[in-house]
Amino acid sequence: MVVKTLVYHAPETIQVEKLEMEVDAGAISRFQGAIRIPTISYPDRADTATMLTFHEYLETEFPMIHGSLEKQVVGDLSLVYHWKGKDSSVDPALFLAHMDVVPVDESSESNWDFDAFSGEEVDGYILGRGTMDDKGSVLSILEATEGLLKKGFVPEHDIYFAFGHDEEIGGEMGAVKIVEKFAKEKLKFSFIIDEGLVVITDGLSGISKPIGLIGLAEKGAMSMTLTVNLENGGHAMMPPKETAITILSEALVKLKNSPPKVQFNESVDKMFANIGPQMKWPEKLFFANQWLFKPLIASSLSKSNAANALIKTTLAPTIIEGGIMDNVLPSQAKATINVRIVPGETVESVLEYVNATIDDDRISVSSEAVNKPRNPTAISPTDHIGFESIRKSIYEVFGDVIVAPGLVIAGTDARHYSEVVEATYRFMPVMVSNKDLEGIHGVNEKLSIENYKNMVRFYNRLITNFK
Repeated sequence: MVVKTLVYHAPETIQVEKLEMEVDAGAISRFQGAIRIPTISYPDRADTATMLTFHEYLETEFPMIHGSLEKQVVGDLSLVYHWKGKDSSVDPALFLAHMDVVPVDESSESNWDFDAFSGEEVDGYILGRGTMDDKGSVLSILEATEGLLKKGFVPEHDIYFAFGHDEEIGGEMGAVKIVEKFAKEKLKFSFIIDEGLVVITDGLSGISKPIGLIGLAEKGAMSMTLTVNLENGGHAMMPPKETAITILSEALVKLKNSPPKVQFNESVDKMFANIGPQMKWPEKLFFANQWLFKPLIASSLSKSNAANALIKTTLAPTIIEGGIMDNVLPSQAKATINVRIVPGETVESVLEYVNATIDDDRISVSSEAVNKPRNPTAISPTDHIGFESIRKSIYEVFGDVIVAPGLVIAGTDARHYSEVVEATYRFMPVMVSNKDLEGIHGVNEKLSIENYKNMVRFYNRLITNFK
């Protein structure tokens, strides 16, 4: 066991030097201007005028791109750019990002320390909704491209950019329509890069270096409903032993006490194969001898919300309905559960698990909801030009970090593109802590100026490295 630990090494890493690269002096002000345009996605309506204003802003601020690349508007408001390279015989790369942002929750608006769409600069940060999710990606891709065009650069192979306008509400009019266009044109992409994992500074205990995680897959998702229907409710002064609410509550407790089993899927196995050898003792001992310590590793990971989400399907009750008066027993009670499905499981297998765990014919389980249930995506390979190009670019920009595959627990537009691409990778080139990530969809979203500059540097290197 000790010998196995001593010879436990990470897969071979590439040797590259960290590159120093200046970013155009106007990049920050252009980014600020983009944040000030509130391109909010609403579930019940489209703010067409604001999104068109954003289109006009991009045209004004990036004249070289709009004079050199072919641009198309798809699904009324999404944008596709085609940058022709020297050799079009190789399948092109596709860079994804989205222009829309989530609204600011009215109940938490007073908790913001600044105007959510101010775009102001304070203490080295650009403040506002969309800085991280996902206008930072849109603007940095364009900023890197504009800079390369000014130098007369032509990519080795064709590159496409696709910027959706409705990712935050499912991408049905944006990403889905773009995929339909690509499929009709018989376009096939070598790889996709979309938002996803980051360079995390406080990822795992036993690791001192920042970890750059490249998402190979994303979890599936489902909105599941548990419903109890009784023939009648009754008066609260003479309650029966079981009511619709208590029956539903017992079902939720059963699910909490018997969670889905641990799944060390391929993306997580590859992550630990890269990270484990660089851990300190005793963590390194455990990961080097998973044949013995895997149950202990699983138990330890399950104690962390973030790590638990990597190795299990998670079920989170989000809405409870039942009752209209304090003295009337409802005949119906309902719970909505947000489910995130780990690779190795499916929508069907999760429903089977839920029904078997609850084991109560009085409760109906349904996955019919506004958001269509979806299985986990396929796991993309690590021996691919896309992964290697991204990995090399991370080292060139961030220097002495660990780079490893990972699993994305959120949903992205990338999931829609499976029919037109060989491999899909999910990575956002920022170095942040877990605390920094709380602003995404939350309060006080912000991005440091240095991180934004690194995003520009990263896309510059990725465009250059795709050859």
